[in-house]
Amino acid sequence: MASLLVTVIISVAVPCVLAGVICNAAVALCILLTSSLRSRTNVFIVSLAVSGVLLLTTVVPFQMDSYLTNEWRYSEMYCHVTARLSFICVGVTTNNIAMLGLYRCFCVVHRHNVYLRSRKSVALMILCVWTIPVGLEVLKSGMGWTKTRFIPSYGRCIVEQGSSVAKVTYNASVLGGILITLLIAVYSYARIICTVVTSSRKIQTEHAHSGASTATRTLPNNMAGQHLSTYAEPTSAYSEFSHRDRETLVDKTDESIMAQTTSTSRSNSSNDTQQRKSRARKKAKQVGISRQEVLLSKICALMFFVFFVCYGPIFILTIAFADTLFPPEAYTACTVIYWLGSCINPILYASLQTDMRKKLVDFLGISRCLRLGQIHSVDV
Repeated sequence: MASLLVTVIISVAVPCVLAGVICNAAVALCILLTSSLRSRTNVFIVSLAVSGVLLLTTVVPFQMDSYLTNEWRYSEMYCHVTARLSFICVGVTTNNIAMLGLYRCFCVVHRHNVYLRSRKSVALMILCVWTIPVGLEVLKSGMGWTKTRFIPSYGRCIVEQGSSVAKVTYNASVLGGILITLLIAVYSYARIICTVVTSSRKIQTEHAHSGASTATRTLPNNMAGQHLSTYAEPTSAYSEFSHRDRETLVDKTDESIMAQTTSTSRSNSSNDTQQRKSRARKKAKQVGISRQEVLLSKICALMFFVFFVCYGPIFILTIAFADTLFPPEAYTACTVIYWLGSCINPILYASLQTDMRKKLVDFLGISRCLRLGQIHSVDV
């Protein structure tokens, strides 16, 4: 039987895994069945949810049972299959996170390049997400670089390395693949952050310049000064007229100056409007980063951080105990943590977006149940 610590860990993991299966499936189905949610970014979320459901339904329940009983009570062949499936699902999740960050980089940094954000580009990314992990497992198994073996202290089958040459090749393929995907994600989000910061500074600078230029163009050509000088220093021609004529001349002069001021202000106003429009078009072309794009990039960056927190311990443990057996309790704890990573990411993405959260609530029928509950309470 399992130790008390392992039993407690698995007891905590069971409701989380059940919630992860339900929520991941709901997120994927809600996106697929709701036309307004079928965006290219959400394609990666569907792929991420599918890989999570695959891991949580075909691998995790059997591993939980083996952790609690310290034996494999199912087909021995499926024991070896689950070991391979675990690596495939982890690889798909890792590639999904990396490609999602790369696509967000295309949307924000290279937003004027239509091809990088096209359907063909997204389809090629999704194809790489799934084929690379499957191809690597087939290659490692076919070339004899790895083999699976049941470890009673783990309660499951593990993938272990073959000969010394195969060990080097295996470590290069596994660690190299992980490092490449992580570097892609880090580079993508770093470029996104730099682009957003630079764009915000451009907007602030343009607002400051436009405010200063608007203040200096309030009365152009010192029109107010000309109007005051006309009244302060009348010319000698005024002396030849009577007082009434002077008043008439002053009124006419005032009307002509006011008409000139009005026409000038109107022309300046139209010029300002045209300049503002041209600046807005130029800003949209140069900056052009909407709040929705920035929000999606922040959510995806948060998903990458959660992925790193959940999958980091099992990677570190694998590197630290590359030549020896892992401590069973530590291995179980790290495995459960990366299970939770497969549960959290799609749920996190769906819950942080207002529109998608509302669609998901409607899809699950929660809002309808709440309305029915309110109606029944009013009737009572």
